[in-house]
Amino acid sequence: MVMGDIRLTCVDLDRAYWHRFGNFKRGTSLRPTDEIGEDGWQFVIFGDDADLTKVAQSEELIFEIIASLIPTEVRFNKLVWVSEFRANIRMVNNPTGGQGLNSGIQDAFNLGWKLALVEKGLADKSLLETYNAERMPVISEMLERTTTILNQAVKTENMTVRRSPILFMLGINCRSSNIVLDEFATTGKPINAYGVLDERGLEAGDRAPDAPNMSQVGGGESGVKTLFGLYRPWYHTVLVFAPSHADATPILGALEAYDTSIVRSAVVLPSSASATSVASPADLVLVDQEGHAYSAYLVEAGQTKVFVIRPDGVVGAIVRGAEGVKKYFSGITLESR
Repeated sequence: MVMGDIRLTCVDLDRAYWHRFGNFKRGTSLRPTDEIGEDGWQFVIFGDDADLTKVAQSEELIFEIIASLIPTEVRFNKLVWVSEFRANIRMVNNPTGGQGLNSGIQDAFNLGWKLALVEKGLADKSLLETYNAERMPVISEMLERTTTILNQAVKTENMTVRRSPILFMLGINCRSSNIVLDEFATTGKPINAYGVLDERGLEAGDRAPDAPNMSQVGGGESGVKTLFGLYRPWYHTVLVFAPSHADATPILGALEAYDTSIVRSAVVLPSSASATSVASPADLVLVDQEGHAYSAYLVEAGQTKVFVIRPDGVVGAIVRGAEGVKKYFSGITLESR
């Protein structure tokens, strides 16, 4: 492929859409981009009918090919930049499937919080080795899926096939990681790194789910919150689901050993619990007004269950109490203060 940015004027090209012309033997696509001007477009030229290396070196050929494929008059204003693009899965993923950007962000978040702990002297450098262990299975699965899509698209000359919901990436997990801890999971068949459609389970290593309509009581500003609103990329969030605040107290006591700049806590009470203000060592006390959190996190009535949410939004641990919390943090060599 040849790709780059170009400035051109064509009254019949709606800038609200991404356009594609031609076929797999000779084609082009244009995506509007205002970053280079109101007449800016990112273009891709593809196909076997042209010497793409030669095309990438010739502004005249680029203009000629694009003009021949667009069925209306085009005025070329400027070629901003151009490059020949060759997908090679060892370093550059092909764009089919739309997985690249999200995968890159996931990589950065996975590595970022680990680097921060090591830099602060709160974790051993060996923690960084878990980056490859957690992300390599995901990327390997991603490359297999996107390559399959590309091969099918080339074979059928059809890029508009409906994609599987698995590509939404909501099931991506690192359940096999040696730094996640789950005291409730039963030993079974290892799950695919992209997860399984319609699976209703939640285990350590999964993406932490959200829950709306969480009412905060005592110790700060009141109002309705979501669980996603609590999570941040620079600290762990410990959710203590408990029938009452008293049931959560031993766990909160164990958390006092850790610096609040890197570990925060929230007690999550059921809607049946008393919502009166209480003095609490927790950063937040929440009432699950409509049961969304208890449902999403699979917590039964009367049960005490603790979830440690990592800075990258992954469930790092699902444990029964204080000892499990200590075991999890010792696994990432987080020092207590």
